[in-house]
Amino acid sequence: MAGEEKLSYHEAIERASSSLYRFPLLPVRGIPLMNHIANSWDIIWAFRPDPSDILIATYPKAGTTWTQEIVDLLLHNGDADACKRAPTPARSPFLEIVSPPPIPSGIDLLKNMDPPRIIKTHLPFQLVPPAFWENKCKVRLSDYKCKVLQ
Repeated sequence: MAGEEKLSYHEAIERASSSLYRFPLLPVRGIPLMNHIANSWDIIWAFRPDPSDILIATYPKAGTTWTQEIVDLLLHNGDADACKRAPTPARSPFLEIVSPPPIPSGIDLLKNMDPPRIIKTHLPFQLVPPAFWENKCKVRLSDYKCKVLQ
């Protein structure tokens, strides 16, 4: 990455916006996913979370951001200023997000974060990498009845 310009998350979004469009779907284990996620599936599936990581697994528009903000506040003892340290997608990346350059992927953001990390996903339960269960990470699933698994 030598010689590459360091952009803020907002600047990276602005620069990449011209290449954003509706992506075709490809099946992964029988589930249609956007092609850029499907094409990066091996990297996503191989992700190894830390046992202290927290996974927020929700349907889209089911309170993901609200939940993430509450969890972030809990991790920082209610310090709202600490929770303003970075934009929401940079503080709590989506595991499966693969964006056009220069926007970092969710995996790239997670690799540069110290545990415990707040990790979000809209993947269906059967596509969540097994390492989350093997490492006994804290998981919050959101459907009609919210559950916390430990």
